[in-house]
Amino acid sequence: MASSETTDESLYPIAVLIDELRNEDVQLRLNSIKKLSTIALALGVERTRSELIPFLTDTIYDEDEVLLALAEQLGNFTPLVGGPEYVHCLLPPLESLATVEETVVRDKAVESLRNIATQHSPADLENHFVPLVKRLSAGDWFTSRTSACGLFAVCYPRVSSSVKAELRQHFRNLGGDDTPMVRRAAAGKLGDFAKAVEIEYLKSDLIPLFTALAQDEQDSVRLLDVEACVSIASLLPPEDVEQYVMPTLRQAADDKSWRVRYMVADKFTEIQKAVGPEITKTDLVPAFCSLLKDCEAEVRAAAAHKVKDFCQNLSPDVRESVIMTNILPCVKDLVSDANQHVKSALASVIMGLSPILGKDNTIEHLLPLFLTQLKDECPEVRLNIISNLDCVNEVIGIKQLSQSLLPAIVELAEDTKWRVRLAIIEYMPLLAGQLGVDFFDEKLNSLCMTWLVDHVFAIRDAATVNLKKLVEKFGVDWAQQTVIPKVLQMSRDQNYLHRLTCLFCINLLAEACGPEITLKLMLPTILSMAGDTVPNVRFNVAKTILRLGKMFDQSVIQQQIKPVLDKMKGDPDIDVQYYALEAIDDLLRPSSPSVYHEKEVVTEISRCRQLVHVLQRECIISVAGEGVALGREGPLTLFLVGTFYGKVYVFDCLVNNRLFDKGGLRFLLENSKLLKVAFSCCFLSAALFTQFAVRLRNVFDIQIAHLVIREFEGRKLPERLTLFDMCQCYSGAGNHYGWRTDVKDMYLRKMGDYWSQRPLTCEMLEFAADDVMSFIPEVYRRQSEFLEEHKLMPKFRARVEEEILVEINQEVKNMRGKRIEAIVMEVLHDLDKQYKDKQIKIEELSEDQMYALHLLQYNDALKISPRIDKLKTDYIMDEMKAVENDLYTDQMMITNRNGLGDDLKMWEKHPDENVRRKARMLRLDIYKLILKEIGRRYSGFSVPQVFSELEKQALRSVTPVSTSDINYDPFVLGQHWIVVEHDIDQALFNLRFGHPHLQISKEFSDRLKSYEKLDVPENIQMKAKLLLTLQSSKGTTYG
Repeated sequence: MASSETTDESLYPIAVLIDELRNEDVQLRLNSIKKLSTIALALGVERTRSELIPFLTDTIYDEDEVLLALAEQLGNFTPLVGGPEYVHCLLPPLESLATVEETVVRDKAVESLRNIATQHSPADLENHFVPLVKRLSAGDWFTSRTSACGLFAVCYPRVSSSVKAELRQHFRNLGGDDTPMVRRAAAGKLGDFAKAVEIEYLKSDLIPLFTALAQDEQDSVRLLDVEACVSIASLLPPEDVEQYVMPTLRQAADDKSWRVRYMVADKFTEIQKAVGPEITKTDLVPAFCSLLKDCEAEVRAAAAHKVKDFCQNLSPDVRESVIMTNILPCVKDLVSDANQHVKSALASVIMGLSPILGKDNTIEHLLPLFLTQLKDECPEVRLNIISNLDCVNEVIGIKQLSQSLLPAIVELAEDTKWRVRLAIIEYMPLLAGQLGVDFFDEKLNSLCMTWLVDHVFAIRDAATVNLKKLVEKFGVDWAQQTVIPKVLQMSRDQNYLHRLTCLFCINLLAEACGPEITLKLMLPTILSMAGDTVPNVRFNVAKTILRLGKMFDQSVIQQQIKPVLDKMKGDPDIDVQYYALEAIDDLLRPSSPSVYHEKEVVTEISRCRQLVHVLQRECIISVAGEGVALGREGPLTLFLVGTFYGKVYVFDCLVNNRLFDKGGLRFLLENSKLLKVAFSCCFLSAALFTQFAVRLRNVFDIQIAHLVIREFEGRKLPERLTLFDMCQCYSGAGNHYGWRTDVKDMYLRKMGDYWSQRPLTCEMLEFAADDVMSFIPEVYRRQSEFLEEHKLMPKFRARVEEEILVEINQEVKNMRGKRIEAIVMEVLHDLDKQYKDKQIKIEELSEDQMYALHLLQYNDALKISPRIDKLKTDYIMDEMKAVENDLYTDQMMITNRNGLGDDLKMWEKHPDENVRRKARMLRLDIYKLILKEIGRRYSGFSVPQVFSELEKQALRSVTPVSTSDINYDPFVLGQHWIVVEHDIDQALFNLRFGHPHLQISKEFSDRLKSYEKLDVPENIQMKAKLLLTLQSSKGTTYG
């Protein structure tokens, strides 16, 4: 009646998904869709194909945001359905999504279809993907036909000639569709399809369609045809471009619709590159001049944006003459254009003509235009000129502009639009370097200081960067006399934002001025601001100390900085505490980790949210979990987070189980940018996934790192270490935790539900803190450096992902089992060859050989050789002797040994009578011991999830004849019925949601039948009867 025979826990995720997808709350449905990949991982590839995908296909009727998320998820689902071999099973739901009314959803579905099309084999393309394209092309509703247009290019290159002909015909039909939206989609995708089609069919099939679309009555179709023009022209030789493309292009450049002409102007440089220099000279130059003089301002602005690029792309032999003769007269007209958008567009590129035309032409023809634009009434025009001054400076030097430039700069620096002021600040160092320190101090210094108190943060922030660059340009002496006194004066400003700006300036000026001036002039100001009334100022003081602290020697840190930080770490504001502790950690961390554990128990959602906000700023945290038989079912009661500066947060999820969703811990653990350092995270991962729907991401598991390192050093089957041994091995820190580890183990052996006890004692908090802090930073740093140095990170990351999923996904567990089994067989085959002519003694085996023998199933031993079979039998006997010895010396260790009950049950089937008898005797003795001690170990915490598997097996072995059988302890009897009811509930759930042919053990079925005649709890009797009825109606088989 073992739970593995009656439960299928992987059914829970699909049931939860179904419930959430049917929920009235749109946000819940959306969250469920966003977790599809996690659900699929839990189900495995076979059930994802057979259950999840059909379910999604049948339920595509929802809000647009839910459908959009679904379309995006399915595009990345190929590995989750079994790889490219089965990718075609994703087509039905995506086909349905490609027909919905909302354009955004259709576009995302088409994008996902294009992604998975590349993963189809040629045969699958023809058998599955091309029929989908044909169905969409022939759909009754225009939405399916518009979606079809985007799919031809991805499947065309890899199908047979006959299918290619059909696809070309379907695309031509779409181009001539009665609905403008379909023709528009065809025109938009014509360029992509043209790149995939052979050149002869491009001329015969697609260019006639291209010409027809260019004459469409709808301008929205004609303008999209311009985009196809670029692709088609780039595919044809010059003579064919003139014949097939240019008539259509000339027509588009003179189109009656300004939107079509705008599209030509917008794509002009791309068209120029596609058609080549000869056609550019004869056709495009006149067309470009026409667009620069267009009657519509939007067209002129688009053409003006292309002036620089068009001129650069002209053939060198005619470039200067074409610009001077054709382009420059148009540019001169645009400088005084009535529309400010046209002038602004021209100003953003006109400076780029200077390097093309050279110094003389720039001074004679362009400089007057620059000066005119610098005096333009529109600030964007003036700004665009100043933003590109470096182009002119390289050609003619800035002195010729300085007289006209300065008034424009002052005016722009005081402009009402903050983005204009920001751009001026960014170019101030360039201007300062050109104008010189005297001119700058006289005219512009006061302007730079004014920006420091601007009402917009972006301006103040840019002004601080500007000051640093000016100091680097003009020197430290200039800074001492001119800048630093004014900055330090801001620390006493009544406006706290200005005081913050003072700190930001100090951060940057210290880097430019060096430690001597920082210590002498700036540190006293920093420390005086630690008592500011505003928390934002105080925590920025801590950040400034953290940033600049390494400049100072230890005497300064101890005498001046440490007293301030000690006071700040007790600040009532959490952010001030956080940054103060971070500075202490960086500058003053003590050598012994046990000294700096600061613990906080968190039960309130509001506090949890605050801490999540703070912890997300970290790069690395450590995580651990405490629970009772922690795992898929064993409850997680405490979740622990440790930081590198010694703070431990104890999230009590037994007291408040909403800390993960409402408190935000889920976002912290699923954050792929934040690294979580953990120790053997598989059971924590399983508990988080099944109990709180949290999928751990970006984990550094030190246990897995140890195994990978040992494999690199030559071990084939390295064994896992305890946390204490891990600390000893990599940091020597085990000495700090050794005695507490022994005490904790003693408590855990005596109290099976130790971590469910409340209130939390000081000892419990110490033990928990040790579990999360003992491996950072030393263990993590040494392991990560080793892995990086020896290029082991890819292998390590794959193994960590396996560790995260191994207790969640049965397929991952099977894959790990097969990998280890292969190594075991290899080691033992080598062992058999090594001792071919002599007897093997267990004591002579290496560590790998001994561990391989431990992992070997006894019924596989004979497959290797009779010698290994005998060795395995001897090993089993030695193991049972050790168990028997523990029964008398360390009984609590026996009850906590993972897998011992299953091993003994298996050994009871051993061919050797002595082994069978010994195994059965030991199992019954262990059950007796467990039943005797279980009442003391679990003080009323009566849920089946808290028991170890061995304890559950012992409770199932009880055979009472009534609810109050006096032959059994009342506590044991009560727990027995709880476990039995849990098993029946699991079996009922599996029969309802599981596979049609679920296997239930005959022993379990016979036990259920016996309940009809016995005095058992009424609810169990009813559920047993229901289960037997369902079992009979579904034709359930015995396993």
